[in-house]
Amino acid sequence: KERVRSKLVALRERLASGLVGNDPLLEPLASRVTDPAATIARLTLAVDAFDEAMVLTIHGFCQRMLVEHAFECGLPLTAELLVDESAIRREAAEDWWRRAMHAASPIWLRYLMDRGMSPSRLLDAAMELSRPGIGDVLVPAESTWSEAAWLEAYRHARTLWQRGRGEIEALLATGPLNRNRYRPASVQRWCLMLDRYFDSDWPSVVLAIDAGNDKLEELLVRFTTQHIESAVSGHATVRHPFFDAATVLLNEISLARVALSNRLAREWAAFGRALHETIDRGKLERRRYSYDDLIARLHAALHGAGGDRLADRIRRSIRAALIDEFQDTDTQQYAIFRRLFVEGNIPLFLVGDPKQAIYAFRGADVFAYLAARGDADAAVPLTTNRRSTPALVDAVNRMFAAPQAFVLPAIGFEPATAADRGESLEMEAPPPAPLTIWWASGPGAEPMTKEKMRAAVTAATVDEITRLLAASRDGAAHIAVE
Repeated sequence: KERVRSKLVALRERLASGLVGNDPLLEPLASRVTDPAATIARLTLAVDAFDEAMVLTIHGFCQRMLVEHAFECGLPLTAELLVDESAIRREAAEDWWRRAMHAASPIWLRYLMDRGMSPSRLLDAAMELSRPGIGDVLVPAESTWSEAAWLEAYRHARTLWQRGRGEIEALLATGPLNRNRYRPASVQRWCLMLDRYFDSDWPSVVLAIDAGNDKLEELLVRFTTQHIESAVSGHATVRHPFFDAATVLLNEISLARVALSNRLAREWAAFGRALHETIDRGKLERRRYSYDDLIARLHAALHGAGGDRLADRIRRSIRAALIDEFQDTDTQQYAIFRRLFVEGNIPLFLVGDPKQAIYAFRGADVFAYLAARGDADAAVPLTTNRRSTPALVDAVNRMFAAPQAFVLPAIGFEPATAADRGESLEMEAPPPAPLTIWWASGPGAEPMTKEKMRAAVTAATVDEITRLLAASRDGAAHIAVE
């Protein structure tokens, strides 16, 4: 806010003195002034009344409107702003978890334990799935799979295994089987793993946590009738009731894995919906509201029964509005400004770049930006880059010159020009490229996890900064100024 005020003061002083300066912002403005005296008077009024101007964040604007129009918005006058609602979310997750676990079947409990589920993990997943539109897309429908059929197949196979374990191992280790596929040492290890799997009264879709890279299905298939018959030498036979039971159990495990995973996704989404209702109810009872509530409550008030009256009252105090970094707004935020200014025929200036509207973690929504641009009477491109060298700007222009470089046809690319400040990085060897792209990959060109990628990028950046600073210290690199 103080920077805006200082620019107004500087422009007034520039017009009053008549001295031409070199400020890239003020000089173009001063050159367009046709009546200096009248403009100085307007600037003086603007400076004197500057404290009345609203220079706010979007959340700050919504909070101010809610407070100034508390009755119309249905906001308690004594409500407290809750800076962090993580404690309320955690409390809601733990309460929901206790109630859900109390009514859960042993099979469902076993699955959750195997997946390492907890209230905190449930909360993280639910928050993601409860984002607008996400849950409806990702949550699968219920299936006809039956826990009872899986339990029956498991207990039957378990009984046969515990009764005939020694005979089964002997058949596979010494019988007429292909020894490249059924080595005695491997058979012994497989049997020990099945011992541990059948040690529980309740079935699972995973092996013991220390079973290495072995998968349950890969283990169990070696005990199925079809797999064993494919490894029999000559016309011999290797038979045991457990092999048929293992075949049935393997099929049930495959069905269970899908059904239980789908159920977990449904539970996440259901909890996500219940979570917001629980939190909203708790905050209302305690007369508290969060930063997100500032947006939601003003939006609801403007689009509710008394929305027209509220919008008219707000418009009386605002003659024009400008929103910077507009690409970081979402659909709900733009709906507020559209209701107030577009529908109220009040000048609204939006400054933003749709190519940056990809950062969902900041709440950005590229479609909100495109909707706003569709409402605009005119679009004025800002094509002068004042932070980069001409060589870098030219490299970026070339990189994004391809058709639909940003996928959506509505997002075009406007080549930029550099406001050349006569500065460039010079090094003895090798000469620095204006744009360098680093390619990171894991061992064997395998994809890297997010954590490993973050660590690799951090290390590479630190190394490059260190290299440049060392080169500067040794006189091998410097910023040249023309």
